[in-house]
Formats: sequence, structure tokens, C-alpha cells
Amino acid sequence: MSMNTESESNTIIFSDEALDRELDSSTQLSQVVADEPIQPWKILIVDDEKDVHYITEKALENYSFHKKTLCFMHSFSAEEAVETLKENPDTALILLDVTMEADNSGLELIHYIRKVLNNSIAQIVIRTGQPGQSPEQKVIEDYDINDYRLKTELTSQKLHTLVTASLRSFELKSTLKKELEHRAVVESSLRHSRERFRDIALSTGDWIWETDQFGKYTYISDNVDQLVGYTASELINKHFSYLMSPQTVETSLKIIDEKISSGSQYTNIETTKISKDNKKIYLLTSGKPVHDHDGAIIGYRGVDKDITEIKLAEREKEKLLFNLKESQRLEALGTLAGGIAHDFNNILGSILGYAQLL
Repeated sequence: MSMNTESESNTIIFSDEALDRELDSSTQLSQVVADEPIQPWKILIVDDEKDVHYITEKALENYSFHKKTLCFMHSFSAEEAVETLKENPDTALILLDVTMEADNSGLELIHYIRKVLNNSIAQIVIRTGQPGQSPEQKVIEDYDINDYRLKTELTSQKLHTLVTASLRSFELKSTLKKELEHRAVVESSLRHSRERFRDIALSTGDWIWETDQFGKYTYISDNVDQLVGYTASELINKHFSYLMSPQTVETSLKIIDEKISSGSQYTNIETTKISKDNKKIYLLTSGKPVHDHDGAIIGYRGVDKDITEIKLAEREKEKLLFNLKESQRLEALGTLAGGIAHDFNNILGSILGYAQLL
């Protein structure tokens, strides 16, 4: 029993005897009906001989790979194959004859599939009965195919092996393509997010930053040069206290260090930094810890809000108030002095008048 099975599997399926035997039983093309019709493997047979279509299906009628059966599609010319592939871009395997409506129709179809349809994952296997017109070595070197077989040498067992290898390769390439497409979508989303973040950072005028666990800058928004005169690249890897004024180091930095030591968030701590041209820049600094997947703190992320104009305006206001109070004080003194002088003049006039009487 097993010897008969082995003998049948090694029979040349496209021999004249095999074709005659199959055509005697039926000449009608059939389609493999999947036990589970959800996403079967799509196989496109491209050959101008109907017998080849029929024998191929018959040899693979009980075939399945990864619990998925086969769905056969039929084209009898390269032109028909083009339309079929346009409608079925998920075709897994193309069993392709070379000589059809023209001697090189199959070869031209290969270029169309790879270059025009931009389909690089469909497995293309040449099956030819006329190897002299399309030598194997030349075809493999010049065309993007996955295998080359002679019809006269293809047994049922070899066809099963060929289909299995092709579907496995297609599955691997499909998975890789999906991963690359997903990665492209994620990278595009991240790029748009970075662009939005950058636009927001530049439009707010605030200094947005990130530090590592050692307090060194790992990210600084590009508008930092408008605040302190240094570019972002000049401050990367510098400690966040790099530009702080001595007074800030003695006061605000100690508060920030205490917050960082306890892993706490800090908000609106007033700091002063010295710009490149030696000017004082007044900032409100806020930061929150950044955690890794295990919850460990790997740095801080925050923003320095420029309040220099507000601070200078407050100081100008204080100066004006001081000048106003000083002028009011002087005015009061002047009024007081005038009153005293008036009273003194009155007393002095009386004294002088009395002296004249004497």
C-alpha cells in the first residue's frame, strides 16, 4: 500500500501518460474548496494549456499549509494574469509558464509584477516545457524569480515540496512587510508628534528640557538660544545648574535637589540664570520625574518659563513707588517747613513791632 503511494507521488505529473489518464476521467477545471474558507492561500496558475491547470489542481487537491487550504486562480495568458493580480494583490504563489501568446510572455510578466505592480513578496516559479528557449541559468540571473522547474521533471511529491517552500517564504516576507509597514506608521506618527511638540515648544517661548538620572541635559528645545544665547547643542550633557547664578545655587538649587532626591515633582521654583552676554534671566522652573518600565526614575522632564520681563516690570514698579513715596515725603517736609517758617515769621514780626514801639 505504501509502495503504491510512493510510486504515485513520484510520477511525472505532466507526462503524456498522466495527462491522458486525467483527461479521460474529466476535462473540467475544478477549484479546491477549503474546509475553512477564511483567507486560503491564493495560487495563480498562468499557462496556456488547460491540461496543466487541471493536473496542478488535482495533484494539490488535499493540500494544506498551516491549516489553510488553497484557492486556485487561472490565467491562460500574461494579459489575463495582469488583471487577476491587480484584483488579487495578496496572491501567494504564481506558477508561470514562459511561452504563451508570445515566446517571452512569461518573462515580460515577471518584470511587470516586480516593477509595475511593485509586488516583491509573491513567489514566482517558472514551469516550462521548453527549457531551450529560456535556459534556467539565464532566467534566474536576469529575472526576479524564486524557482525554475521543468514540467517533465515535476512529480506530485516535488510539487508539494515546491508549494510548501514557496508558501513558507511568502508567509515570512508578508510578516516582514507588515512589520515594516507598521514600523513606518509608528515612525511617521512619532515624527509628526515630534514636529508638533517642537512647534508648540517654539511657539510658547518656554525652555523645554529633559535630563538623565545625573541631572545632565539630554534634550533642550531649540528656542533656548533666544533666552540665554547658547544653542541647544552647547548645553546638551551639561548639568541643569550650569547657568544658575550664585544666589540661585545657594537658594533655589537646594530646594530642587531635595525634590529630586525624594523623587518628587517641583513646580514654579524661581531661578536666575546667566546668559551668554552676562545678563540675568529670571525663570520659573518646573519638573517631574521620568520613569522606565520598571518604575525607576531615569531622569526629569520639565520647562523653564521666562519671567524676566515680569521681574523687570516689578522692579520698575517698585522703583516708581519708591520715588513716589520719596517725593511725597519731601513734599510733606516742604509743607511742614513752610508752615514753620510762616509761624516763625509771625512771631518775628510781633517781636520786631514791639521793638519799634520801645
